Amino acid sequence: MKPRIAVIIGNLVVGSWGALLVGVFGEPIYHWYLTGDLWIMSVMGFGAFTTFCKSPVAFIIQFGLYALSVGLGIFCLAAALMLTAYHRRPPERED
Repeated sequence: MKPRIAVIIGNLVVGSWGALLVGVFGEPIYHWYLTGDLWIMSVMGFGAFTTFCKSPVAFIIQFGLYALSVGLGIFCLAAALMLTAYHRRPPERED
């Protein structure tokens, strides 16, 4: 495999991973922005919607995890775009 193909495949993987993280973990933050309720996961895999007034510690922990995941997704998308711009072919000279 040529190195340029490996870079393209790597950029696609990193970019799609970032889009997946932003899409999956950004939806609860958007729901919280619209309604004020945040989905909090429980130990058994179930969960419930709650607000900051009902349980502030659980709210802050879960919101921090969502924000960290969205931040990582944005970082992955930015890294994929920057690497693509860095490894693109320079224009060939016409003689």
